[in-house]
Amino acid sequence: MKEVGMQIRKIREEKDMTLEELGKKIDLTKGYLSKLERGEKPINLKNLKRIADALDVDVTDLFPNKEKVKNPFTHEEDWVFVVEELKKRGFSAGDIYLKIAQEAIERDKKRD
Repeated sequence: MKEVGMQIRKIREEKDMTLEELGKKIDLTKGYLSKLERGEKPINLKNLKRIADALDVDVTDLFPNKEKVKNPFTHEEDWVFVVEELKKRGFSAGDIYLKIAQEAIERDKKRD
């Protein structure tokens, strides 16, 4: 998670945003965000999405080596596992599938 924290810091600084400004946008403390950026705190999916939205980037942009992991899920059971884990964290199946579909449509639009 340290790499994700460093990537969050990099993007935040590129956007000339302070920790306080980011924290106010998403109702998280400066201290929590600072520890997250240093890799001292884990991040949950909900906060990862909130940070990405506040920085106006896609969640995948918060992963510095995303190009190395185009599709880590090569078997159907991998996707089932991911969906089940997201459900445990409060995401509904409908929300998950809708987000996947929306991202697929956006990727197709960029290819055209």
